[in-house]
Amino acid sequence: MLLEDIANIRDTTFRALDKAEAADDVPTMLRAIREARENVRILGELRGELNVQTLQGAYISPVAMNILVQVLHPHPDIAEAVVDALEPLELEDG
Repeated sequence: MLLEDIANIRDTTFRALDKAEAADDVPTMLRAIREARENVRILGELRGELNVQTLQGAYISPVAMNILVQVLHPHPDIAEAVVDALEPLELEDG
């Protein structure tokens, strides 16, 4: 039932986005896009299609960080993704 409800909300949000685009109503389009993104995220999480884990409050020891840096050094794309994922945590703590 919950999945169906969220899917219906998602569909309604996409219809609203279509109407806003047809009317060239940019502010409404942006709001609809934000809502659609959130709806898709929630639906993906509930369906198990997104594996969302929070790292809030996580601590990485200096030793573990050095190992992480060494392991990721030959993989710059993965290293960048890890940095991007950890960046919000740095802002929350600082």
